[in-house]
Amino acid sequence: MSGSKPDILWSPHHPDRYVICDSELGLYRIGPVGSSAETKAGTLPLSEETAATLLAINSDTPYMKCVAWYPKHEPECLLAVGQANGRVVLTSLGQSHNSTCKELVGKEFVPKHARQCNTLAWNPVDSNLLAAGLDKHRADFSVLIWDISSKFSPEASVASEKIRLSSVDLDSSTVVTKPLYELGQNDACLSLCWLLRDPKLLLAGMHRNLAIFDLRNTSQKTFVNTKAIQGVTVDPHFHDRVASFFEGQVAIWDLRKFEKPVLTLTEQPKPLTKCAEDMELKLQGNKQSVVYSGIKNIVKTSSGTTESRRCWSGSDRQTDVPRYLSEERSLALRLCGWISRGPDIDVEIFLRTLEQEREWERAAAVALFNLDIRRAIQILNKGATAEKGDLNLNVVAMALSGYTDEKSSLWREMCSSLRLQLKNPYLCVMFAFLTSEPGTYDGVLYESSVAVRDRVAFACMFLSDAQLPRYIDKLTNEMKEAGNLEGILLTGLTKDGVDLMESYVDRTGDVQTASFCMLKGSPGDVLKDPRVQCWIENYRNLLDAWRFWHKRAEFDIHRGKLDPSSKPLAQVFVSCNFCGKSISYSCSAMPHQGRGFSQYGVSGSPTKSKVTSCPGCRKPLPRCALCLMNMGTPVSNCPGTGKSDEKVDLTRENKLAQFNNWFTWCHNCRHGGHAGHMLSWFRDHTECPVSACTCKCMQLDTTGNLVPSDSS
Repeated sequence: MSGSKPDILWSPHHPDRYVICDSELGLYRIGPVGSSAETKAGTLPLSEETAATLLAINSDTPYMKCVAWYPKHEPECLLAVGQANGRVVLTSLGQSHNSTCKELVGKEFVPKHARQCNTLAWNPVDSNLLAAGLDKHRADFSVLIWDISSKFSPEASVASEKIRLSSVDLDSSTVVTKPLYELGQNDACLSLCWLLRDPKLLLAGMHRNLAIFDLRNTSQKTFVNTKAIQGVTVDPHFHDRVASFFEGQVAIWDLRKFEKPVLTLTEQPKPLTKCAEDMELKLQGNKQSVVYSGIKNIVKTSSGTTESRRCWSGSDRQTDVPRYLSEERSLALRLCGWISRGPDIDVEIFLRTLEQEREWERAAAVALFNLDIRRAIQILNKGATAEKGDLNLNVVAMALSGYTDEKSSLWREMCSSLRLQLKNPYLCVMFAFLTSEPGTYDGVLYESSVAVRDRVAFACMFLSDAQLPRYIDKLTNEMKEAGNLEGILLTGLTKDGVDLMESYVDRTGDVQTASFCMLKGSPGDVLKDPRVQCWIENYRNLLDAWRFWHKRAEFDIHRGKLDPSSKPLAQVFVSCNFCGKSISYSCSAMPHQGRGFSQYGVSGSPTKSKVTSCPGCRKPLPRCALCLMNMGTPVSNCPGTGKSDEKVDLTRENKLAQFNNWFTWCHNCRHGGHAGHMLSWFRDHTECPVSACTCKCMQLDTTGNLVPSDSS
């Protein structure tokens, strides 16, 4: 839409039609690609078989902010458009207007004060009712329910409405200025939906809460405080279930128990890399810190390598193929995912996993690299007979069965010349392996389409101690230049890993992956690298720019746990109203013999010191609105706070004051007092205890219970 990303609105009547809402409205129909679709202007290809054909365009509604499709079949293409000035305009798309549609198209519904219209919702039962949600205005309502069958504005205001709406003369019969219902005074409405269980109930996502309005009694509303106030919608299969969202969280609500969400779905961070998941890590330096140093460093320390010769399994040929074994090479194979823990190199578990994932070609290649040609043929045959399998795998299996080690044989000559015509890289490297001389496996090692972990595992099995480090170094440099995150398997989360990550960030700009990856497993000296700190700070700034402040705060907390040196100093503290100094900091500097924050409210011996004034300027601390005692005075002997209220022991280790003695205040009206007194007061009252203050403090608390409230 104007000033924002285009939106798509699907037709409630035809599953193959939708409207693109941008600077104009475009109606499209999805159908198979054909000669007519190819030649028609405005056709959008969706796939090889389908395309969206443009049916109609409407450019008569500028400054649109939201669109809602009329729910009934007649008139079929009637749309309501909410504009930036708050008007709601009825329009149509490419329809031969019947009498009903002609009366409605062009009608405008105008609020008393101009401000943006954020959302629209048609009543699914009484389709004459159209709800509009607008921005906040101090002297007007934000939820207006219009009756589209209204004929005209009050005669006394027609002239003034013409002047206010535009400089162009308007037909007064098309302008409606009196809504049927007005709800949500002095608030903003961001989303709306009608509840399917009762057409008289309207669910609104207001500025700080979800509110349910009943049109039969508009003086009351039921609401719950939450930040998830966007995109409210009703489950079409279970009418008591609704959903809303905020940033990366989706809240699921049950209308029968509306106090809190029954389920909260949180956006999961995107997976970084699966290079060392469920694998054994290499200890480096201090045994208390576990750091993955990469296969490059592991193979450099390889010692005690033994060469063994093994014959093919499942072949009549008894040719010996040299293979290399060592403790470090076995660890590398485990990191590549080929084998599990244990002294034996058994890839059968890995092969079964690949078969379950229908990676037939890769499984056959791994079996062949382990010199089991019969198992490779079995896997290929199984893949050919599987559902949606490739019948050509049978041909490849037949070619494998004719393997011969004679250098001048026709089989080797044909496989060497025709293997490059195979489309699957794993089938290609299988024949490259069979036709290569021992120690010269370039056709396998430098096939870029084969996964890095499979090439590294192959190298660890068939390259000598002299060849293996050279190949790993060369492959590592290629991964660095390409910025390929698969190279983390080789470099680890070391300085080499930072070089690779730098290339990745330069190519993609993905500072999120770089920040999380470096924080997760890098040693302290790597975290202090200026490049790593730059990625982390850019990611934090990016979250702030997107207004994902909660996500940024969660990231900072996570970062503080992994890198304690990054913890910031306290930025929020209780300060004196007179001198502005931190009360908590001043108190903590005083000798208190380990009492901690108990100085704010001592429930023990009366001989202990009580801080009832600012330690800096000695001015008195705020008074409790109920008992009129200064902050810091114990309340154990005050009426209304019995022993049963003082059973909360937050941390016995620090011997904090009882919760009833804590001082609490409302962030809206700034009034407050002892927590025990405030809780006792709000059990029986809804308004602030301070005279002449009408603030409903407890209802502003996100943890407060759902309380019906009279809307003023």
